[in-house]
Amino acid sequence: MKIKLTQEELEDFGTLLSQLDENIEAGEVYNDILENGYLVDSESSTYPISKLNPEPYYNDPYMKNVRPKPLRKGKWSLKTNKYVPHQGFLYDEIKSGEDDGYREHTPFGYFEKPFNYLAIDEGKTNWMSITPHEINTMRKAIKEAHGRVLVLGLGLGYYPFMVSQKPEVEGVDIIEISREPIEIFKEAIFPFFKQKQKIKVISIDAFEYLKNNAKQYDYVFADLWHLPEDGLPMYSKLLKLERDRTSYSYWIENEMLIMARRAMLILIDEYINNPERQQFEELSFSDKLINAIDRTTASTEVESFDDIMGLISNRSLKQILKESDL
Repeated sequence: MKIKLTQEELEDFGTLLSQLDENIEAGEVYNDILENGYLVDSESSTYPISKLNPEPYYNDPYMKNVRPKPLRKGKWSLKTNKYVPHQGFLYDEIKSGEDDGYREHTPFGYFEKPFNYLAIDEGKTNWMSITPHEINTMRKAIKEAHGRVLVLGLGLGYYPFMVSQKPEVEGVDIIEISREPIEIFKEAIFPFFKQKQKIKVISIDAFEYLKNNAKQYDYVFADLWHLPEDGLPMYSKLLKLERDRTSYSYWIENEMLIMARRAMLILIDEYINNPERQQFEELSFSDKLINAIDRTTASTEVESFDDIMGLISNRSLKQILKESDL
């Protein structure tokens, strides 16, 4: 990457870096709460934390109708977990946009009373929970679904349950490669579905199936990951498999693009300070992501601040990730 900016443009870029530092600092505060289980409230925190009303979530159609008993299959277990009063959690997708300098807005909150939710785990790894975050982050993709729908990843079947109730959805094919969650779904969860005739579960590798069958579907929703870190390599791979005339949606896509934007800003700063920089030793996923973006943008010339803003836009980052070897 070759970068040539005026002093004024370097100062504008410095403003972006300052916002990046603030975003990272806020993220560390929220992560500290999550990792250590600190109790929170809406008054004493330095960063925004909201007191949430549980009723909209308890009135969610899935929450009201799907009430299975605990079940175990091998290492997989279906169970009920709970948030204790004032336990902090992320309740929606983190958002960031150009209008306010890519400040990251983290929707973090708590309930004043215990909140029970359904969960499915593989050993100590949680694969899906019907929490406010799960409900809110799927809302847009549920609204958009139409025609023949393909769902990559079964989990607790929340998304298939919701979209199967829509008259404009003709059928829902679910791709899940692991046998145990399919057995748990069919035995404990599927009996509560009202539109069973629309649902089909296919046990196969999601990438292989999408490669050969994408044209059959009007809408594809992918939810194969836990976090942006493990999601980005799969997201990059899935972008390469997109086909015309099919609409695609990816769970927590904004958060994956935010992570890519952070990496791009760090990379640009590296080139400004060291035009002959070498790739990072890959000691972390962040290093690997920066190196992958570096290889993809190696021939890019940045001649203005507008060029930088173009590179860190969602549209540009998505194309870079599509072309990357992450």
